[in-house]
Amino acid sequence: MATQAEAARLTLLEGKNSTNPTGYIGVHLVQPGQPKPYQAKVWRGGKQVSLGSFATAAEAVLCFGQTPEGRDAAKPPMTSEEARQLAEAEGLTLLRADNKTGYYNVHLLSNPGKSKPYQARLWRGGHKVSLGTFATAEEAALCFARSPEGQAVAKREAAAPPLTSEEARQQAEAEGLTLALKADNKTGYFGVYYNPSKPRPYEARVSRRGKPVPLGFFATAEEALTLTLTLTLTLP
Repeated sequence: MATQAEAARLTLLEGKNSTNPTGYIGVHLVQPGQPKPYQAKVWRGGKQVSLGSFATAAEAVLCFGQTPEGRDAAKPPMTSEEARQLAEAEGLTLLRADNKTGYYNVHLLSNPGKSKPYQARLWRGGHKVSLGTFATAEEAALCFARSPEGQAVAKREAAAPPLTSEEARQQAEAEGLTLALKADNKTGYFGVYYNPSKPRPYEARVSRRGKPVPLGFFATAEEALTLTLTLTLTLP
């Protein structure tokens, strides 16, 4: 029997997943007609883990609600402002990116009508790992910023402040380079490519022995082109 606190938590878990016929987060109807047709599942370490099979959806959600993942799912959603304040208090940076969500490694799920439509993802050990779903893009960005991978990216970004377009032009002029290599692509320059999923979305590439060689990502197309031109003139 659920305690009063557990019952309150289960109420928060109910009805949050409109695409789930059970009506509960973390509960799935997997064996209709069987004595225990409902299964409770959580995402843990990038993998879906079964918590067991149950006779009723209420039993399954009670099990799910007692896990760390279930308690987290039952928390009231964090507002964008709360996420920003927490990031500032913890000394973290919510890394911006030129994509639909506005944040690096934060994605808008295909069903934006969900209560938690934003997902934080990262690459870990050669595999894409989900860090969870969130009510706001800022909360998802905060989750990524708290991860070791997020802190490493923030440290790298802070170590090399991006050049503005004007600063890149001035540097090119000082080095005797020209930024007139126009191309009919999204960046406007040869050897420069646009990837909106990155905090620095412009990638510089050069060709060596017929193969493309990536040089890194930059804040502006001009900054990427400056490096491309420098290496094109200096490398064999």
